[in-house]
Amino acid sequence: MNLQLLKNGVFVVVFLMLVHAWIGESSAQGEPQSATDENEIRFFVSPEGNDAWSGRYKKPNGSKTDGPVATPEGALQALRKLRAKGPIESPVEIQFREGLYLIPSTLTLTAEDSGSSLAPVTFMAFPGERAILSGGRKIPGWVRSRLGKEIGREVWMTELPDVKNGKWYFKQLFVNGKRLPRTRLPETGYYHFTSLVESTGEHTWSEGVMAAGFNPGDLQNWKNLKDVEIVALTRWIESRSPIESLDLDKHIVNFAKKSVFRLEDSRTSGKFSQYWVENVFEALKESHQWYLDRNEGMLYFIPEKGETPGSVHAMLRH
Repeated sequence: MNLQLLKNGVFVVVFLMLVHAWIGESSAQGEPQSATDENEIRFFVSPEGNDAWSGRYKKPNGSKTDGPVATPEGALQALRKLRAKGPIESPVEIQFREGLYLIPSTLTLTAEDSGSSLAPVTFMAFPGERAILSGGRKIPGWVRSRLGKEIGREVWMTELPDVKNGKWYFKQLFVNGKRLPRTRLPETGYYHFTSLVESTGEHTWSEGVMAAGFNPGDLQNWKNLKDVEIVALTRWIESRSPIESLDLDKHIVNFAKKSVFRLEDSRTSGKFSQYWVENVFEALKESHQWYLDRNEGMLYFIPEKGETPGSVHAMLRH
């Protein structure tokens, strides 16, 4: 074989390989999508993004000057800017890269964010990835509580000023992605109401009540009694109401709000609803239980053995 041809052939092959590598590297760094790519317009949202960027890159470019946006609001703003230039006649996809997106306030969609039958706007996860949009809040940090010495268990606590100030309240706590229960009594099973306190004798099943009788010992004058919530089962629903007050002599509990339906056992004539209570301070004793003190704005949590404040990622949700 001619040596010169061999050299030229090697040169051509190497040149083509370099061109191919350069194209692949550019794509890997996140080349922007064309407005007509596959007849669709795409915007990208990523935890690595920046709302000052265009949102047309799958990930930040090499110089970190452009890339995906960081929030749903950023994607909507990018779409609105494009729409301001003229009618959009192609379908639009807003793709979320893998990750958790916290939404601190209501995400409002208006008419200008809407598509059409021929050019719909679709919010979706990036193919093959899992994105979570959450209205929750992250726990700022745990410290060990002296309460642990009283109950013989390690107890953590964290201060939540917005709860103390009455600006925020929640009933759900997620730790490392798992929803954990509030303190509950009885620990298993149910209590049963013994009677209903009604304003007239004409209540039908669809009318709620403001008070009910209970068995001695089931309810007590617990700490922060108005933080305790009664969960009563009737027909197909749960009726939830905080305790307003207790009459321990007459064994009557007064609710802070009327129950959804009459608290009766729809399966057995003359019997009343079964129920349990949640968020009882004195019931805090098992791993992965929690209690919220609204007066002090303190959240208490019992970790499992081996867990540390650094290994527990907690999220609060309404």
